[in-house]
Amino acid sequence: MTSKTKQIIMAAIGAYLVYTGISLVKDTIVGEPKNQILFILVGVFFALFGLATIIWNIRTIVKETKAEIQGTTAGAEENEDGEEAAKKISSGKEVADVYVGADTKEEKSADKEERKETAAEEKAEDGEKEKKKAEDDTEAVKDEEKKTVEDKEDKKAEEVPEEKSDKKADARQEGEV
Repeated sequence: MTSKTKQIIMAAIGAYLVYTGISLVKDTIVGEPKNQILFILVGVFFALFGLATIIWNIRTIVKETKAEIQGTTAGAEENEDGEEAAKKISSGKEVADVYVGADTKEEKSADKEERKETAAEEKAEDGEKEKKKAEDDTEAVKDEEKKTVEDKEDKKAEEVPEEKSDKKADARQEGEV
């Protein structure tokens, strides 16, 4: 049993509830039983519930029919676009990219979820790139500090032998004199 068939049956049940509710109210008013107010309230409830059921199911049927019509129209347009693209490709004139949008709510929500996941992945990648860049910058600063320290040590090392060599030279000169 298709969804449309179920909706039609539910609408018929709603119509029966409306009929039963109205009949109950009429019979209660004519017969004037002990619990007249209770019977009238129950009859009105049946009628309103049946009416709501009818409206709900008819709206569902209309929505499904519109979706089918749009799906058929989109399918026909897709076929026409596909045929045109095939002609262009076979003639070598153009290459056409054909994108068929989401037709159903499920496809739309799937597309939306996919876009969210892609955005989250891109954000994570950007965060990783920034983290790596920060690490690289930190390493570069450490390398510069290391170089600076090494340069200072080299200068000290260069100065120390000169002083010793100056002392040795002074000592030689004193010995010669």
